[in-house]
Amino acid sequence: MSLPVAFSDVTERIAEYGARAALITVDADSAPHVVSVLVRTDDDRVLAEVGGRTHANLAANPKLSMLWPPLAGGQYHLIVDGLLESVTSVSD
Repeated sequence: MSLPVAFSDVTERIAEYGARAALITVDADSAPHVVSVLVRTDDDRVLAEVGGRTHANLAANPKLSMLWPPLAGGQYHLIVDGLLESVTSVSD
């Protein structure tokens, strides 16, 4: 079941489930790509650093999903669907 929620509720759930999530994107051929990321929240956004393939996928299709496994003893995953807002490059 999918329920729309206020972003303040999302930040509370992320704090509860932890910073490590699976980030799911698709490439131009709609092939899925899944990576593990560390996330944080800032104002009304969820932030994560990603690699080259994920970056390219998001440039082609800004839709994404993030998934956290159930908490110990829990039955439900936390799933957040979103849309890429912006990209900031980090140089070495």
